[in-house]
Amino acid sequence: MKEQVAQADVRRFKQDTLIFTVLLMLTVGSAIPLFLYFALPGIV
Repeated sequence: MKEQVAQADVRRFKQDTLIFTVLLMLTVGSAIPLFLYFALPGIV
């Protein structure tokens, strides 16, 4: 039997997805300046 997902759960999941996407992009984006300014020790 199929279980229906509540609308509030879907909204919360989309919000969490957006937050984690932004955090992932910030993490990847911060590696570039660290590497440019501090070379290899900046990312290790």
